[in-house]
Amino acid sequence: MSGKLKSVAQKHPLVVYIAISYLLCWVFLYPAFKLLLAAKGSFPPLALFGLIGAYGPSLAGLLMFAFAKGWEGARTALHKFLQWRQPAGWYLFVLVFPICIHIAAVLIYMRPAVDLLSGLRTIPLAFVVALPFGPLAEELGWRGYFLPELLKRFDAITATFIMGFVGGLAYPNICVPRSGDPFLLQCQCVEYFSIPVQHHC
Repeated sequence: MSGKLKSVAQKHPLVVYIAISYLLCWVFLYPAFKLLLAAKGSFPPLALFGLIGAYGPSLAGLLMFAFAKGWEGARTALHKFLQWRQPAGWYLFVLVFPICIHIAAVLIYMRPAVDLLSGLRTIPLAFVVALPFGPLAEELGWRGYFLPELLKRFDAITATFIMGFVGGLAYPNICVPRSGDPFLLQCQCVEYFSIPVQHHC
């Protein structure tokens, strides 16, 4: 591991983490996002490169753990995925809250002729997509590394708002929304409405 890069990462961990996350997300996710929009329902194989961008925040987090404590630090961070430390009520909230936001997005988008049943059918797909490409792809980075580093410098409320803002700008499907897409509206709502509770979830 380059000694100079390690030194810069240790001196400016927040800046380096954001830079690596943004680089991975935008270089790989944005082209994949454009390919999917142009495909109009089909799945172009090149869009799979977007997975690298989807996992960008967690990959950046692992690198930062490695810069700070060696690869043993990265392994310790991965082990945290197996720790269940919150009360059961929080896990129920995490499952139910996104469904409520999804329903609200469908209702807002499809007015005045609301086809709620059609919108509800997309919920299982949303979970299938969100679990591997949401928590696994980003939480190790944002809440596993970035938020604890912020909490060393700011109070909890300020840190969570900074994380929500910085995290939202990392994703091209939120920064460059496509008009009339309820799923993207859902993403925006979840990202910005949930900022105040992110520290506790």
